[in-house]
Amino acid sequence: MGLIVVSGPRTGSTNLMYSLASSYSIPYIFEPDILTDFEYSNYKDNVVKYVPLADYNLDYYNRLIEIIKQFDVIILLDRKNKEEQSESFYSLKNYGTFYKKWGHQYIDKTSEQYKDILRDIKIQSEVLLKLSEDLNLEIDYYEDLFNNKTLTDITIGLDTKYLNNKYKLRQTTMTII
Repeated sequence: MGLIVVSGPRTGSTNLMYSLASSYSIPYIFEPDILTDFEYSNYKDNVVKYVPLADYNLDYYNRLIEIIKQFDVIILLDRKNKEEQSESFYSLKNYGTFYKKWGHQYIDKTSEQYKDILRDIKIQSEVLLKLSEDLNLEIDYYEDLFNNKTLTDITIGLDTKYLNNKYKLRQTTMTII
């Protein structure tokens, strides 16, 4: 069974990918370049996580739809709070790795970089909304997934240990040693 998670950045999609892979006991593939070298046989029997480009054009979109439709299970994942999503992506770009804990004091919301990130995230959300309409699929949201520990399609199995708040990278309180 091939599963694909199509998501915006910083939406909990990596933990969702781990959760699905563990639940179905299949490997995962983290953000491959599926547009330039796609052969479904290389991706079936895997969980694939893909983040669409923030540069929407019709050729790109049509190719993306063509690829996504080949998967048995398609999950669209976004985040309701665009400001928090942008802050998280800003932190990733400026302060480290995918798994580094961070806090609010590191975010410069007046910078052009932050404004560009927020704009790009909104474009990616528009792509997800269009995918939702064209594929007749609901969008799952980070906030609901991590609060309810389930997807909109409750028949999709999850290993909920990966949906624990302890894996959140945003730290609202920092301990100074």
